[in-house]
Amino acid sequence: MSKFNSNEEFFEFSVNMVVVPIKDIVERMKEHHIKLPLFAYRFLLKETIRDEVFEEKRYNAYSDELQYRLRNYDMHSIFLLEKLIHQYDIPFDLPKFKEMLFNFLYLNKDAKNIDRSFFDQIIDMKDEYELDVERMDYDEFYPIFESRLFQTIGYIDGIHSDDWTDETLTSHTLGDLKALGQKYGIKVPRRINKSRLIEILAAKLRLDDEEVELLSKKSILDIEIYAKEKGFRISTDLKKRDMIEFIKFSLGMYHKEIPEDEYNYHIPIPQLEVTLEQDIEEHVEVVEEVIETDEDKDMVDEFIEGQVQGEEEEAVIEALDTDKEEDIETSSQEETIEVDEEIEEEEEDTLELEETEEIDEEPRDISEEEIDDNLPDEITDSELLTEEEKELLDEKIAYIIRKYHQKKKRRKVFKVIFLTLFILIVLFAAYAYIHYTWIQEGELPFNIPIFW
Repeated sequence: MSKFNSNEEFFEFSVNMVVVPIKDIVERMKEHHIKLPLFAYRFLLKETIRDEVFEEKRYNAYSDELQYRLRNYDMHSIFLLEKLIHQYDIPFDLPKFKEMLFNFLYLNKDAKNIDRSFFDQIIDMKDEYELDVERMDYDEFYPIFESRLFQTIGYIDGIHSDDWTDETLTSHTLGDLKALGQKYGIKVPRRINKSRLIEILAAKLRLDDEEVELLSKKSILDIEIYAKEKGFRISTDLKKRDMIEFIKFSLGMYHKEIPEDEYNYHIPIPQLEVTLEQDIEEHVEVVEEVIETDEDKDMVDEFIEGQVQGEEEEAVIEALDTDKEEDIETSSQEETIEVDEEIEEEEEDTLELEETEEIDEEPRDISEEEIDDNLPDEITDSELLTEEEKELLDEKIAYIIRKYHQKKKRRKVFKVIFLTLFILIVLFAAYAYIHYTWIQEGELPFNIPIFW
């Protein structure tokens, strides 16, 4: 390791180490007890697929909603990154991941007590393999590397619990948050009852038994107002921020000491796999062209096995096209900045069925089918609702329908009564006219006095 006089020197050399298979790298990491927290892995995965996620042709094919969510790409959880990979066939560039992994471990070797012999072993192993690029999709890679990852207290899927702000949540749908909970063995409901609400408040606000007993005597609305007064917004109908609070509560994160992220992330981001492979091949061609004698050819292996530090490797670092990535992300922000703000409001207000109780002053005839059709998609998605929640939802819908039809029935009865009275009045007026004119001229029926 003494040959590397600086981090930059190692960064330039690490491209040669990507020929070592990932299985061998994992084995060496096991030997040296090297493991990464999920928040560090999130960084590596995010940067590995970034160029492919924002590749111009693929990006232009995204929906406006996805482009809007990708504005906050840097705060995507591991779950969302993996969802992008699977849903949009994002290629996983394993050589790029390896190079960043080596650079990341080397940069943090002193802070995390990583033995330098680990890097020596990888450097020695690279001589055992041909200059070739190992290809592997993400689903094949992750089971191999998973054993080198660990969960950190206070972090949810690689994001600090305090960083799950409204801005971070714009990238996640309600379904994403339910699936995120399932990933960690948590069944996130769409609604919670009064007792569970009190449990969450007791844990968050450190309430004693007496305070809990007093809360149990209050209505749900009063409890929510109490929580808001304490600076903690939560309700029984879980919105996005409430779901995150439910996950924090379920993972026992309240009032726990959260370790700080002390890793150094200032590593160069290598090129894509194809360019990396071309650089390696071009370097070999350059060496072969320079060699003219048999004696010089014998030196090729030695040159390739550890002395690749020439102008070709500098090109590997200098060719990093970060400007392209910034331009794509900037254009994506400009194109999507006018996306209707109602995207987020609709997700926040999903399942707020109370709004449907507000009937217009001049209501039109509606049917049960129309009410069902107007429900948000997330409500009718069977994957997001448990049987108990479906029953509660059906009861609420039935109640709204009954209330509407009762009101409609009252209006109908009123109309019938009004129409009947109107007809009777008209008939009586006609009879009075006939009686006054022909039956008993000059007299009204029933001895009604004449006032004219």
